[in-house]
Amino acid sequence: MLIKDIKLIKIFDSVGHETIEATIFGDQAVYRASAAGGTSVSKFAQGAISPDTAINAFSSLKNEFLGDFTQERLDALLKKHINELGSQVTTAISLAFFSSTPTRNTFPNILGKVVGGGKHAGSRKTSIQEFLVTTKVCGEIETMWDVLKSNFEIWKEVRERLLKIGHVGLDYESGWTADIEDEKALDIISDIVGDRALLGVDMAATSFWDEKIGKYVYYDKKLSPGEQVDYVVELAKKYNLYFIEDPFEQADFDGFSELTKKLKNVIITGDDIIASSPKRLEESVKRKAMSGVIVKPNQIGTITDCMKLIEIANANDITPIVSHRSGETCCGVVSKLAQLVPLAKFGIAGMRISKLNELLRLWKSAESAEIVFKTLRN
Repeated sequence: MLIKDIKLIKIFDSVGHETIEATIFGDQAVYRASAAGGTSVSKFAQGAISPDTAINAFSSLKNEFLGDFTQERLDALLKKHINELGSQVTTAISLAFFSSTPTRNTFPNILGKVVGGGKHAGSRKTSIQEFLVTTKVCGEIETMWDVLKSNFEIWKEVRERLLKIGHVGLDYESGWTADIEDEKALDIISDIVGDRALLGVDMAATSFWDEKIGKYVYYDKKLSPGEQVDYVVELAKKYNLYFIEDPFEQADFDGFSELTKKLKNVIITGDDIIASSPKRLEESVKRKAMSGVIVKPNQIGTITDCMKLIEIANANDITPIVSHRSGETCCGVVSKLAQLVPLAKFGIAGMRISKLNELLRLWKSAESAEIVFKTLRN
């Protein structure tokens, strides 16, 4: 594509942080995208810098980015300057360019958040950060509309059940919050979904790992790394979990490896420990550390790196999962990236709807749409 001009502006994300929106003026059309950001930030992720500093830095480099580009060539140039520009600029520009790609016919199923805890919720009792459901694609559930409608129905039913207990709120990602323990939340969700959906959790264990004492500190217990393995295995079996994200702190490859070996039918997924880095995923492959990996463009800075991450995952029987962030924007371009994977962690309500509605638009424009991830269990 011929890039005639690129303009950057500051915008706000859904939690009030400043971020970057990029507009690419091509020879045939105009393409726009923005960079989301997270609350739980991996120490391995590519760093962001002040938006004002980044915009000023780009203004002196802009002429290098004008001309005829492929995604790979543009992203290589962005990577060359990523320390000067920061990940918000490189992500926004890379996503804007990617938005020009044709719609595919394959679509992901959706991991939707129904209850929130941990850092996202400021909950005293709920340590696990995300309680997730994925509607089974079978019977009357066949289309993207069916999946999203089912997820919304479950989300609403969870609220009604929680209201019977006490006050109910919403976290950054529109997951319901209540003054309940982790297993109480799982009891409620499990009872509500029955056979309609599969259950998963994002533990975000780095957020309650205490380095000083070497333990995971929950509301009602403190667990050593070995005890954490046993506890997560117990939860997986008790609630028939199919997806577990970040069950250990972000440097613990050994914990991931042990859990993956013990739970062969569960997608043991790394986010903070990988930070969307192809090199770190390659290290994980050597250690047989996980069976799933989160893909977040702003963690690594370019779509090309994300696509390489997905390629490595697919080659090693690891499930890639494209994910939103807690600090979201109205940009839906990442939904196109999600067409390359079987699962997308896009929430259910609130700001997440920009990604979900974009999937509906893409579904309508596809010639022969199909949801790739059906179900792991009958």
